[in-house]
This record gives sequence, structure tokens and C-alpha cells, in this order.
Amino acid sequence: MQISHKSFRNVGLIGRPDKSSVVETLCLIHDHLLSLGLNPIFDQETAELVPYDHAQVVSRHLLGEVADLVIVVGGDGSLL
Repeated sequence: MQISHKSFRNVGLIGRPDKSSVVETLCLIHDHLLSLGLNPIFDQETAELVPYDHAQVVSRHLLGEVADLVIVVGGDGSLL
């Protein structure tokens, strides 16, 4: 996959904390984004769920300001 200069570079990741099944999916997405040369960013609550010590983490409020795109895992399908 080729990334153009107009593509999303900073990708926010949010997981629903009461669903343990989201951890594996979040890790797969995080690792894939890194392999593409993108910058995955967790919100603070989600960062507590995943096993990464050096991941980039910001508050959920700031995530909307720094991320070009946000991926939410474990939701109920509602539009945010």
C-alpha cells in the first residue's frame, strides 16, 4: 500500500474498555499502522488496555485535535 502526502498520517485508536475482546484487534491495527509508516495514537483509557510501553498516548479530548482519523473498536455500531 502506498501512502500519499494527502493521506492520514496520525491515526487515533480508541477501544471500549469493558470489552476484553478489543485488545487483540487494537494491537493488530496498531502494528499494521506502524508497518505502513503511520503514527498510531491511543487515548489514555485505551492505552491502559494494550501491552505497549512506548506507544504515543494523549487524552481523549486532545486525540481529536492531533489525529487525522480515529478508529473506534468495540462499539455498538452507533454513529459518533
